[in-house]
Amino acid sequence: MKHITKIDVLQSINSKKLIFKEKGFDKFDTIFQYVYFSGAILLLLYISINERHSNSDLFFISIPFVVFLAFVIYRKVTEKNLIEIPNHFEMTKKREIVLDFGIKNSFEVYKNSKDCIILLESHGFTGKHHKSYVFLFDQNAFYFTTLKDNFRANIPSLISYITVKNSFKKYLSQYFAFL
Repeated sequence: MKHITKIDVLQSINSKKLIFKEKGFDKFDTIFQYVYFSGAILLLLYISINERHSNSDLFFISIPFVVFLAFVIYRKVTEKNLIEIPNHFEMTKKREIVLDFGIKNSFEVYKNSKDCIILLESHGFTGKHHKSYVFLFDQNAFYFTTLKDNFRANIPSLISYITVKNSFKKYLSQYFAFL
């Protein structure tokens, strides 16, 4: 599980980026992924450009891989960016909404404090690895991000941050309908 400790909620909300104490391995992992995926992009581009004249299929096949690898790098760079969902509920109501959303989606509650809730979803075959959905709140909005923990490289969440954000917004719209 990704160790998310000592979250600076006020600074995170002000900067719109999750700020917490990271372990040395997490920092190394991030730098390694930047280098690895950038190197893969450069290698694919180099091979496809040099082989373009002899085998044009390789050039066109490599384009989707380059785009995908660029998207992985983009998601790694923006992984900790907070998505803002504006509303004007009281803080206790916001906590209740997030906890109800977590129960509805069978998420495990990892941390539950007055201005931060972390929900976990197991993934992988063993269930030892998790996706962490971090919700922060202030008086004006919910703030949300997704962090993923894997066996070796912590590749960022590529799609689940969108699906959970949309399902949370849908849950909020249903919640508004009942008010």
